[in-house]
Amino acid sequence: MGYTHWGQQVFYLTAPVDLFLGDRLEGTMKMYRTKDNSRLYKVDVAFTVVRASGAAEATVANTYEIP
Repeated sequence: MGYTHWGQQVFYLTAPVDLFLGDRLEGTMKMYRTKDNSRLYKVDVAFTVVRASGAAEATVANTYEIP
């Protein structure tokens, strides 16, 4: 396979999220091109921690830029 301009990306959270056995993350990821540069992407990530008990905690949302 030849070289492409695509690469792997890592999306770091601004603060750690503690998860325990039985907890889950529910959320969305949206990827779209910026209006100023068609080769620059933005990724919106939003998720909620749902505890094993069923209680939902605060939603975490971040936007990332991918050159």
